[in-house]
Amino acid sequence: MNETTNNLTIIATPNFDEMALSLQEMLATYDIHADVITNHFWNRNNREAAIAMYADLIRGRTCIVLSSGPGSAEMEQALHYTLGVVSGFGPDHLYLIMGYLNQSRGDKDELHEDGSQAGKQELGLSSFAIHMI
Repeated sequence: MNETTNNLTIIATPNFDEMALSLQEMLATYDIHADVITNHFWNRNNREAAIAMYADLIRGRTCIVLSSGPGSAEMEQALHYTLGVVSGFGPDHLYLIMGYLNQSRGDKDELHEDGSQAGKQELGLSSFAIHMI
């Protein structure tokens, strides 16, 4: 992790570590320093998910969270845990960058696992993530 010299932190959800580091390198070409937080998830011995980050890289800073779909249970958990911890540490600004806003299709019937479609609708949950920002 680089020495903190300004107020920008890029936070990668799982599978976005390389993108976060690439963004950091690109910003450096414009003399913009950014810290990067990666690999902040693990499972405890009892298989409970855990997340930890350096509060000093979040509190009072501008934070960019990188994520995207598809909306698997693991991806949703990582996104919501990340947003919860980051917002809890009190950043000045929090931005979420996603190539695909998962769980946003609650507007039409979908074919379900049992093969039925008969009037079942799914509730779009994208607002849940947005309210955490």
